[in-house]
Amino acid sequence: MRDALARVFAAVVVLALGGVAVACSTGSDSGVGSGGGGGLGGVGGAGGAGGSGGASGCPSGLLDCAGKCVDPQYNPNHCGACNTKCGAGEFCSNGSCGSTCSGGTTECGGSCVNVQTDISNCGSCGNVCNVGEVCSAGLCGVTCSGGTTQCTGKCVDTSVDPGNCGACGTTCASGEVCSAGQCGTQCVGGTTLCAGKCVDTSVDPANCGACDTACPSGQVCSAGQCGTQCVGGTTLCAGKCVDTTIDTGNCGACGTACTSGQACVNGTCTTVCVGGTTLCAGVCVDTKLDPANCGSCGTKCTTGQVCSSGTCGLVCGGGSTLCSGACVDTKVDPTNCGTCAKACAAGESCVNGACGIVCTGGTTNCSGKCVDTKIDAANCGTCGTACPTGQICNNGGCQLLCSGGTTNCNGLCVDVKVDPNNCGACGTVCTTGQTCTNGGCVASGCTNPVPSILFTEGFANNSQGWTLGTEWQIGSATASTGHVYAGPDPSVDHTPSGDNGVAGVVIGGNASTVLHGYYYLTSPIINAAGSPKLYLSFWRWLNSDYTPFMQNIVEVYNGSAWVPVWQSGSSPGVADSAWSQQTYDISAYANAALRVRFGHQVTSGGVFTVSSWNVDDVTVTKVTCN
Repeated sequence: MRDALARVFAAVVVLALGGVAVACSTGSDSGVGSGGGGGLGGVGGAGGAGGSGGASGCPSGLLDCAGKCVDPQYNPNHCGACNTKCGAGEFCSNGSCGSTCSGGTTECGGSCVNVQTDISNCGSCGNVCNVGEVCSAGLCGVTCSGGTTQCTGKCVDTSVDPGNCGACGTTCASGEVCSAGQCGTQCVGGTTLCAGKCVDTSVDPANCGACDTACPSGQVCSAGQCGTQCVGGTTLCAGKCVDTTIDTGNCGACGTACTSGQACVNGTCTTVCVGGTTLCAGVCVDTKLDPANCGSCGTKCTTGQVCSSGTCGLVCGGGSTLCSGACVDTKVDPTNCGTCAKACAAGESCVNGACGIVCTGGTTNCSGKCVDTKIDAANCGTCGTACPTGQICNNGGCQLLCSGGTTNCNGLCVDVKVDPNNCGACGTVCTTGQTCTNGGCVASGCTNPVPSILFTEGFANNSQGWTLGTEWQIGSATASTGHVYAGPDPSVDHTPSGDNGVAGVVIGGNASTVLHGYYYLTSPIINAAGSPKLYLSFWRWLNSDYTPFMQNIVEVYNGSAWVPVWQSGSSPGVADSAWSQQTYDISAYANAALRVRFGHQVTSGGVFTVSSWNVDDVTVTKVTCN
């Protein structure tokens, strides 16, 4: 498990659900009807006989125990299952007996209840909602808020409620959890299983940073830490910190919920079309097959014609199939997946005639999980390809993990600074009479090296023409705040001067935590042709998370391709608290079009907020031997 510091990631708002046992009918006696095979009774009379019974069964989430509908999550006489009684002094919380209430529940009158959703204890013990009202986010009201849905009188989050998974009444099987509105065997989307429910520990006040870590009254959970205000650009909505730019329950503003099938993009609810479909008049259609939008939106086929491969005609072509009067591609049609009338479940798409989850951000569906095959050691390059023990997955290939400054050359860890068979880089062999010194082949008798600076940069400005990628800036060194790992940006550059100039990632701020490939700072061209020995030197102040969450790189251009000379690795991350000089022998890459670049990428959700790169006083030096 990673450290208790929170990881801010994709903003799925998870509500901790609960409640007290709900009676199945009313009446002055037990209120359970005696007719109809033990179903829900009508209104009981003075003796509690009740009306004729209905169909057998209780509302979703409740159990029929001896003719009464009870909530096994909180009933001490039926805790987890019928007739499982808690001992003296114990409470029933989340279906388990214990000496204290857990999972964010509160003791009220000897029972554990969820004051966020309990209509008899809404917000605090004894606060009863009026008839017709529901309790949502600890407040009584006529409608549910914060992206929750009213199911049998309670406000629930259908994305995580196993009794109402995806929709009211959809119950997950025993041993399954509800995650992202679908029943399964594990939590997805970066959520964590806490007391039987999938929660986002970065924002859940009942499980803040870790399961059962509840925030005190009046505090919120943001970035996995309890506090009095939201951080990281999130907004307080119904007692939780959410990102209103992507939260479907609070899209653009608190309480603005997107409808089913929509996503929240930059604070606006937008219908998301997948599988090659096109948005036409607010509906996702396949313009290759839709007779009302054949080839393009609004192009209608005449009566008796079908749309095939985007053209109106009398028969289906292009490998499509006629289903219910329309030509469809059963390889991608979610309502006719593989064959006519076979519909995929909510949240699934049809790929090659089979229903499955949709993976985004460059990830791949491997056995029901979205993974990055470029870095996943269990699915390296392709699903099911596992790297052996001691190896890592780098860019889709298994590699030996070398330590102590050594490099993997054809399966062996070698020191390229002194290895004559791999001098400076793998495969560079020194000739007879040469030795490998600091990664370069030199004549054994060289005693008078002469350095000559080919390029120098102090970042007083960008007069030399550096290319600034996303988040990279050149400006005055400025101390940063708001990071949750390592240290802040420096307040002064390496060489004290009037300009105080550095190059950095969001100078005075923090790098973003969204998934992305490398963002680069790239030098202008440096003519290093004919340099027998060539060295790159710079001063670094870097604070970064570690792989597989974030990675940093320094590369040089050898005239035909970019070659890495340094990459950051696994835990712990980089935590510079002062300027640090870095020097690399780049003799093997000397050419007339040499360039240098610095980069960083975010490769997994849950990455820490960090201050990232600061670079100063870059030099490229040629050394000759007289």
